[in-house]
Amino acid sequence: MEPTRDQDQCANILRALGEPLRLRILGHLAAGPCSIGAVADALDIPHYQASRHLAALAEIGVVTQVKRGRTVTCSLTTKAPVLDLGCCTLRLDPTSGHPG
Repeated sequence: MEPTRDQDQCANILRALGEPLRLRILGHLAAGPCSIGAVADALDIPHYQASRHLAALAEIGVVTQVKRGRTVTCSLTTKAPVLDLGCCTLRLDPTSGHPG
């Protein structure tokens, strides 16, 4: 039996979330929107690395990015600390910056 399109999409989302740093980024964004530079500083990672991971999270639809001048502000696509991925949910703890 071949996977359905929904199963393929779910697998792609879960694959993207399989990177521990991306989960840390989501936990940080659960506290509220911030710039790519602020994410990089908070997680003590290079700016280019934060940018690359945030772009991957935006590609799967869990993060939005809004450019204002030279600053890109990122936020979760939902205001709740629970991301409904369609195939499963991910609960984020905005106080610790880590997925719960």
